[in-house]
Amino acid sequence: MKVNEKNENWEDFFRVKYNGEPVMPGKVLVAEPFLQDKYFGRSVVYLANHDSAGSVGFVLNKRLDVNVGAVIAELERIDFPVYCGGPVGERYLYYLHCRKEIPDSEVVGNGIFYGGDFQTVVKMLREGDLNERDIRFFAGYSGWGRGQLENELESDSWLVGSLSREEIFGMDGRNLWRDTMRGFGNEQAVWANYPVNPGMN
Repeated sequence: MKVNEKNENWEDFFRVKYNGEPVMPGKVLVAEPFLQDKYFGRSVVYLANHDSAGSVGFVLNKRLDVNVGAVIAELERIDFPVYCGGPVGERYLYYLHCRKEIPDSEVVGNGIFYGGDFQTVVKMLREGDLNERDIRFFAGYSGWGRGQLENELESDSWLVGSLSREEIFGMDGRNLWRDTMRGFGNEQAVWANYPVNPGMN
C-alpha cells in the first residue's frame, strides 16, 4: 500500500459519514464528534422547519445557567430552564411544546408544536397548566439558508435521526448527544464516549 493511501484510510477512520436519512421537520441533526463549534459541537438539533428556502432548528442539549423567570418578567416565579437554541436571535425567547390548544402554534409533527400565542403560554404557566414535559424554552435558534444544510450534510457534519416526544421534553440534555449516537448502532456507538479533547484524555 502506498503511503498516501494509508493516510487516506487513517483519515476515513476518523470521519463519521452522513447516514443518508432524509431531512424533514421533526428529525434531529446530531453533530459528528469532531465538530468544533461553540454552538454545535456535540449538539443535537431538533428541526422545526425544513423546506427549499432553508431550515430552522433548536439545539436540545445546551442548557443555560438561567431559568425563564429570570429573563421574562411575566414569568418571574417560573423556574423552567432555558436552552441555547442556536446563534440566531439570542436575545429572543422561542419554544417548542406539545399542547395543541395553544393558539397560532405551528405543527411540526408527532404531537410537537413550535411557537404560538405567548400570552396563552403565560396564562397556562401561571395557572400550573404547563409543566416541563409540555414545553421547552430556547434563547435563539439555529438557521440555515437555501442549500446550506444540504452542503453541511454532504461534508459529513451531521447525522440525521429521530427522537420521541418523551426524549425531547423529558431529558435535561446532558447525555443526549452520547445516547443519540449510541442509537445509530455499533458503527457510531464507538464515538459516544470519544473525548472532546483526546489529547487531554
